[in-house]
Amino acid sequence: MVYAMPGTSPSQSEAGPAVAAERVILCPYCGTSSSGKRCAACGGLFEPLSMQATQNEMGPWFIRDAVNPFRPGCSHQTLRRLAERGKIGPETVMRGPTTRQFWSLARNVRGVAHLLGECHNCHGPASADEYMCRNCGAVFEAPKDRQHFGAGPVRLIPGQAPPEVVARATMPARAESTARPAPKQHIAAAAPSRSPDQASQSAVRAMRRRLAQMRRIVTISIAVNVVLFAAIIATSLASKLSLRGGAPEAELPQNTGNTAPVAVPPTSDGMRAVFAEAQRLAASDDADDWRRAEGLLVEAMQNIPTDQRPEDAVELLTQIRDRIDQRSLEQFLPTEPEI
Repeated sequence: MVYAMPGTSPSQSEAGPAVAAERVILCPYCGTSSSGKRCAACGGLFEPLSMQATQNEMGPWFIRDAVNPFRPGCSHQTLRRLAERGKIGPETVMRGPTTRQFWSLARNVRGVAHLLGECHNCHGPASADEYMCRNCGAVFEAPKDRQHFGAGPVRLIPGQAPPEVVARATMPARAESTARPAPKQHIAAAAPSRSPDQASQSAVRAMRRRLAQMRRIVTISIAVNVVLFAAIIATSLASKLSLRGGAPEAELPQNTGNTAPVAVPPTSDGMRAVFAEAQRLAASDDADDWRRAEGLLVEAMQNIPTDQRPEDAVELLTQIRDRIDQRSLEQFLPTEPEI
């Protein structure tokens, strides 16, 4: 938007360079009046390519900036890049679709906190590529649509309407006691009017059915993975026996569902002690012992080249991690969904 400075007229502008009106441009980025080719306040260029580049990055996410308070919002992809470059942190004040456009700290904002390394719900450790928290099960997903502002619905409050109107808007509708019952032959054809409570109950039942279906799918997937994993272990043991010239069948290590697999420890004395302690912890039914065993193996093998690490230790570490993942997944599965 271009306009002439106050106190000038078109006739003065045509009189010559000495009395020509200064061209002032309203900055499209921050709304400041400026002259020249660049905004003096925010530094934005007044050219079509710069405006289009800014338009491409716009979105419903806002970062509080007292120095430049009038800048437009950004997209979620822009937030991800800012987090990767360290431009925003857990204490950054921001708002967006998941905060209903109320200001909040970034560490408490769903869809942003995990980009900074923690869960927005329990504040446990998280990573930017995770879909949900492994500790509390909170989902990290946030709206990616640039048009989704995320503001809450408009509701009447006292003072905006008569009390009875506000009450009807905030409470479920009640059936009239004097209403005439519909004929029996038309009950099936008539469309039932459901109150908000009935609608929410239907939504809960639908969600429970979906959870039950997901639970069945996950259970089947875990069973298939366990069978495949057992087949891999059996193949590996068979190959080792063939390389060692064969061993009596009675000497093969047995592995049940709740005990850690028994394998021949590595030849190194230090690694053998670590391996034995990891086996002892893995035989427990406590997930904390499994994590301690995982830490021992990782610490012992971190300075060993990948191609020189003992196969038994690597195999035990893989099995321990699979059991930890399975136990974590079982915590979020519903036991008896109500249909």
